[in-house]
Amino acid sequence: MPCLPDRAMQALALQALEPIAATLAEPNSYGLRLARSPAEAIEQCHRGLSLRWSAPWILAGDIRSCCDSLSHDWVRATISMEQAILRQGLPAGCMDQPVLAPTATGVPQGGIGARRSA
Repeated sequence: MPCLPDRAMQALALQALEPIAATLAEPNSYGLRLARSPAEAIEQCHRGLSLRWSAPWILAGDIRSCCDSLSHDWVRATISMEQAILRQGLPAGCMDQPVLAPTATGVPQGGIGARRSA
């Protein structure tokens, strides 16, 4: 879990990036999206599958350890935010008691946006 100063920086970055993410995100994505609910996802599925020519199935995925293996180069190229923050934050590592574990890949988990709901 991030320390308080890091959480404050995350909150500032979230305020700046959330409006951008909301406009660029897939319109039918409902996971971890502010003001989106499971009921809205179910409604969208019903609308999309109730037509005669609709696909007869829905694909849902949960990729294990996906965030742990993201390339830092890909994150920096893909995420529209201050590059200096990404260059410093992504490889910063994780402290577990007195031991620092470096992070060559992956993105931090457990920050302020991790448990947001509608």
